[in-house]
Amino acid sequence: MSKLTVSFLLLLPALGCIADIDPPDDSATYTRTIVHFAEDGGATVTTEPVTATEQQLEHETAVADGQRRTVAIDSCGDWNATKFFDQTNYTGNELCLIGNGNGFLDQYCRLRGGLKAVCLRSWTESTRSLWTGASVVWLSSVYGSGGACAGGVWSGLPAYEAYATVDACIQLSDQFSITPP
Repeated sequence: MSKLTVSFLLLLPALGCIADIDPPDDSATYTRTIVHFAEDGGATVTTEPVTATEQQLEHETAVADGQRRTVAIDSCGDWNATKFFDQTNYTGNELCLIGNGNGFLDQYCRLRGGLKAVCLRSWTESTRSLWTGASVVWLSSVYGSGGACAGGVWSGLPAYEAYATVDACIQLSDQFSITPP
């Protein structure tokens, strides 16, 4: 082993590269993209910041209150909204779909750069956890699964289901359809 390699290896603990991994920062701020589907098939899209702590509280409250709710789909904190997350355990950047509709995940921006003017990454193949809300969620892959999932991707997920970690085939999804149960 060369002196350079030994010197570098001695520096790793000092740089924190070998130390224990810190738990995720509950105060981290992410982007929530909110899509309201209208009865006529149109949709409005807005974005807002959301923290991991807010996401966790909303999810826990929705699950706890869900059986008693009878209100219409109206907010991302509601039991009825469908939510995609780009990290496991219902956190990270969030795509919140309110109402019923169809679309391609690449039409929604997940990560922006250049003073937020440029979309660096869309929601295609980015879902890592999911909440189905009041509707049945169908996920598919238009561009194919690259052989990772036998028969491609076409998954139907029932209403009011929580997936803290989605399987590899659902992660490949690039198209959705949200339909009443």
